[in-house]
Amino acid sequence: MTNIAKRNFVIMSLFCIFFMQSKSFADQSAGVLLELPTSARAGGMAECYTALADDPFGVYYNPAGISFIKKPSVSFLYQQYLQDINGSFVALTLPGKNFSINAAPGFISMKEEPVYDYFGNDTGRKFKFQGTVIPLSGAYRLKDISFGATVKYYKEQLDDIAKDVTTFDAGVIYKYTDISLGTSLLNMSGKFGDYDLPKTIRFGIAYTVSKINILFDYSSQVTVKKNTYHIGGEVPVSDHIFIRLGYKLKDEFSGLSYGLGIKMSKFDIDYAASSYSELGLTQRASLNYHFEIKKKKEKAKEKVVKKDKYKEKEPTTPYIKGVITAAVADLVARNASAAEAASATDSIRSELNSIMEVNVIEKENMEMLLAEQKFPMSGCSSQECAVKMGKILNAKIVIIGSLSKLSDTYFINALIIDVSTGDILQSVVQEGISATKLRNACKQILGRIK
Repeated sequence: MTNIAKRNFVIMSLFCIFFMQSKSFADQSAGVLLELPTSARAGGMAECYTALADDPFGVYYNPAGISFIKKPSVSFLYQQYLQDINGSFVALTLPGKNFSINAAPGFISMKEEPVYDYFGNDTGRKFKFQGTVIPLSGAYRLKDISFGATVKYYKEQLDDIAKDVTTFDAGVIYKYTDISLGTSLLNMSGKFGDYDLPKTIRFGIAYTVSKINILFDYSSQVTVKKNTYHIGGEVPVSDHIFIRLGYKLKDEFSGLSYGLGIKMSKFDIDYAASSYSELGLTQRASLNYHFEIKKKKEKAKEKVVKKDKYKEKEPTTPYIKGVITAAVADLVARNASAAEAASATDSIRSELNSIMEVNVIEKENMEMLLAEQKFPMSGCSSQECAVKMGKILNAKIVIIGSLSKLSDTYFINALIIDVSTGDILQSVVQEGISATKLRNACKQILGRIK
């Protein structure tokens, strides 16, 4: 290696160490690009994402999160870092009933810089820096808990000098009613040259109510003993637009983060900007496309069973098992507020959507299809109304019902209607629930229906 090449390599190494870490040389980790933030959704909430991580780039925070992605998707992300450092990422996510997989490779580069000789003269040569990270992740979901792991290949190259390493991540997410808890171990093994990789432990908690997320994260980079706290939140402006805000504490680059999310039937668009104190602003934007895969309906032979004329007719098939299309009508509010009824309806849709055998018609699609036929979205509480709604939506079953309130106690009455026959397949009543347990009651209703 020439003296000029050696000099430039040292300059870039010092840049990576001091600019990205601000630690003493003796207390350093290598592979600093492994610590750069990734998800645009997470970026708007100051990287509070360990307990959610449910977008294709969430594997960089906690690989267990991909178990909660419901549809196959392909995603693209572009990031503008400091000092002309750019990152481009692509992700492919394939969720399954219990096991999901994801690949989210990223390519990071710095603008080419001229090479000067000892006297400061331009030599006409330029050097460039590139980083590559390729994570392959898998996650297994068992009801409300998910376990995830990632095998991650990482490479840095400065001109013709290159180093690479393979490392591992692991994570867990547990969801209990409105609370999500997550923890992850990142860059668990491997050395980059003479230095350890930035081993990081993350803990996170998320509280979700009416699509509002309130989050807190704690991350510890154990290699250099650096602890950071993150607080953030996500608030829906409408069914399609979300505003995000967050702040990172106890970090040399502490600052405010903000972002915007737009959700459509097949597309998600996210933008985030984060302040790095006096160093400036970083930005990132992502586009996520969901694939609509038609599920094959199971063919079942009809059985004719003679019933005793004095015996009450009983259901012969599971109501929710098998691949079916379902619609949930807005619960009718009876002595309860419209907002409370809407929140309970959203909770039923959310819990029903977690059943992999059921294809739930999204609220925005229902509104569009019903509006075309001038059919009301709310106030549907009879079997006849449910059948008409189901035929417009091409649904197999429709869930209707009401939310009642007596003093401080709520009551949910839900009916499952077979659109083809108009019969009530099942009636479920959940009594004696408080406001804080309303969402859990919706989950219990679906548990009794399955």
